[in-house]
Amino acid sequence: MRGRPEDNGTLVRVDSYGPGGFTISGDRREGPVILRMAEVLPWTEVSGFELGASAARELVADFRPPGIVLVGTGRTRLVPDTGFLDWCRTQGFEPDVMATGAACRTWNVLAMEGREVVAGLLPAEWPPGGEAGGGSSPS
Repeated sequence: MRGRPEDNGTLVRVDSYGPGGFTISGDRREGPVILRMAEVLPWTEVSGFELGASAARELVADFRPPGIVLVGTGRTRLVPDTGFLDWCRTQGFEPDVMATGAACRTWNVLAMEGREVVAGLLPAEWPPGGEAGGGSSPS
């Protein structure tokens, strides 16, 4: 199961976030991302502002409850579409949906504690050219 630190203790840390992407463990990543304890992946199933069932499936691939599932929806908290939420509920969990800044801070704390967690994060401004968003360090 993914979601736990690798034996070498490498943890993914969000250093900062902004309109186009993230700085994660010192590396710049553009666009939406999926975070696992020792892994960063592009979140390819995100379409515009919509988070559908395929985005939910991609987010939790090989990750099952009782772990924590965080979803950062950009500058403000947006409710994912019913396909996303319905799929999560059929799998037995409710995602914790929040603004991306809050999700980054929550991720950093939970990852440091060694908690079983996965996060899907949209940049502060998503999709590109959408409403202007802020960005900063999640500390």
